[in-house]
Amino acid sequence: MLQMQDDAGAKLNLLLVEDDEIDRKAVRRAFHRKKLPVHIVEAMDGQEALDILNGRSDHKLPPEPFIILLDVNMPKMGGLELLQQLRAETADPKIRNSIVFVLSTSEAARDLDRAYALNIAGYLLKSAEKGGLDAIAEMLWSYRQLVIFP
Repeated sequence: MLQMQDDAGAKLNLLLVEDDEIDRKAVRRAFHRKKLPVHIVEAMDGQEALDILNGRSDHKLPPEPFIILLDVNMPKMGGLELLQQLRAETADPKIRNSIVFVLSTSEAARDLDRAYALNIAGYLLKSAEKGGLDAIAEMLWSYRQLVIFP
């Protein structure tokens, strides 16, 4: 198991953009099972996430630095549409440079190609293979500890 740091900056801050309550709960449980300190702000779709990121929501952004964990297939505004908005030249630089990991059930090459073309940090599958969400929680924790954020 990974070691936790004692300082306040050691907490992993996430904006979880996921329309399925069961999947949101599974992500929360994975961090809890691994005893990894995480602060999660949740959005049900891309539009709600965009509103949170632009300060047009009652939900506050997670403390900086944070990672966006993004589903692809959602109602209203899907994950790839949100990524296009985030990466647009007109977006606030803090939003445009967001660290985004896609968390999806889709293995479609077109989704994978489009997501990487929009500068994601990684494309992760929700399946139980390779340790499932527990492994993803540990990977995101390690990423937060090892990578210098913008």
